[in-house]
Amino acid sequence: MRQQIERLNPVPSWRTSVLEVEHLATLAALVRAGLGLSLVPALTLFHFRDAGLVALPFNEPALARPLVLARRKGQALSVAAQALRGMLLARLAVGDPGAT
Repeated sequence: MRQQIERLNPVPSWRTSVLEVEHLATLAALVRAGLGLSLVPALTLFHFRDAGLVALPFNEPALARPLVLARRKGQALSVAAQALRGMLLARLAVGDPGAT
């Protein structure tokens, strides 16, 4: 998340972080203790489900995680995998970079 925030604001006039931790449980404990707040991915919210905490949506379109469609190199896809790949690429309206 820090990298995405810094990309949006490359020369911040405010400090983006004073303390960084490796584990979300530690981060949740720090927030619970009143030592600050944090911007976290929605998939990590289970760490912050606590009566003393509140999670508010932060809908900033520029904050998005890049995704990749990974597959085995040199192997044919199953029929189901081909269908999924086609559906995803059509939904995203992008070309298939792995087609060559």
